[in-house]
Amino acid sequence: MFPAFLAGVIGAFGLSWPAIKLAMATLGLVGAWLTWRYFRAEPEGLAVTAAVAASPIYFVFSHHPMAEVPFFILVMAVLLALRGARTVAHAFLAGLLAAVAFLTRGYAALFMPVALVWFAVQRKVRWGQRAWRFVAFALPLGMAVLGWKHYTNAVIASQQIDFVTGMWGNAGTINNLSALSLGDVARRLYWFELRHPAYYFLPWAGLAAIFKSDLWLVLSLLFLAAALVGWWLKVRRDAGPGELWFPAMLGFWLFVNIGHSVRYWLVLAPFLFYYVFVAAQRFSPRLGRVTMVAVLASVTAGLVLHLAQPDTLRFATPHWQAYRDAALWAREHLPPDAVMVAYSSHKMYAVADRPTWPATGEDPIERVRQAGHAYVLCGEGMDVPKDHALWCRMAMADGRIKRVYGDVGLGIYRIERTTSARP
Repeated sequence: MFPAFLAGVIGAFGLSWPAIKLAMATLGLVGAWLTWRYFRAEPEGLAVTAAVAASPIYFVFSHHPMAEVPFFILVMAVLLALRGARTVAHAFLAGLLAAVAFLTRGYAALFMPVALVWFAVQRKVRWGQRAWRFVAFALPLGMAVLGWKHYTNAVIASQQIDFVTGMWGNAGTINNLSALSLGDVARRLYWFELRHPAYYFLPWAGLAAIFKSDLWLVLSLLFLAAALVGWWLKVRRDAGPGELWFPAMLGFWLFVNIGHSVRYWLVLAPFLFYYVFVAAQRFSPRLGRVTMVAVLASVTAGLVLHLAQPDTLRFATPHWQAYRDAALWAREHLPPDAVMVAYSSHKMYAVADRPTWPATGEDPIERVRQAGHAYVLCGEGMDVPKDHALWCRMAMADGRIKRVYGDVGLGIYRIERTTSARP
């Protein structure tokens, strides 16, 4: 659905980046307003809204033509609609919103079990009404899921796409995880997901700094533990649909999206802030006030640093900061007619301003054989596709490529010859 939104903006104003950024900033304001609507009855509601609005990662993606903020808006809208769904018609409208959310980002399929439990625990409603409300909610969402399955099977590619991949729209992440050992999963949790909460509370440090020391991991785990305590206290007091969405989404991220960007946690940010505030408030009202002030000050400091240094990619991990530096080097030093081969090729093309072929794991030399100056981006680590990293190691060993920038961790290599130098 987000491409349809962008198409509407471009259709009305032409390919105008100011118009697109203004449209995204408007969506950012809508997301902040929906956050306030959801939490406004809570003593911590205003602080939660302010923390989300001032979050650097929220600010950044409120100005980027990406699906993060639109999905955030739709998640908050669905939660508000579920909370107010007191009739079958209201439940159907909530299901329509969930269907739009699913077509924006497939993870909204999690609303199916969330809604099932939410309607099931409405004790003041007869069982028959509970069942009809869930059916009304599930109907549009289920049609969206089945429609997406049909689309992926019939249109996207000739290669076989299994139901889970097609349903979630995650480019095969679930399938890829099935091939990982428990040790690989543990390492990815350690290096990626479990460090992300610290960035939301301490963005002034920058994500690269958080990845460099286990002290930040400890702080991140403390924030996450405090949020889980606050979640439990809220569940015992008066649970809403957010109390079902939070553990479902958190568990899904930790299991499926290991190694992904901190931006994927954006839909959890309001609840992370809220539950930490609830836990502190329950321990001591004074501690609750101090916690809210401290978090707001920390988040605001992170936003100020981002605005002062907008090109430092403070929300990027060390690998992607090195990627950005390599792309900047390519823009300054490679010949104008050079051709690049790189994973995440859209990022390289956007920064380096050179034609860029995607790294697919196959021999990229065949693609750039006719180019006078051809280069390839190679690297090591969990962010680099394994098949591309393997090709790079083989090409380095037999002399087909030679490094002109960077190091083994991430570097740019000139293609020296199209065949192996070995007999």
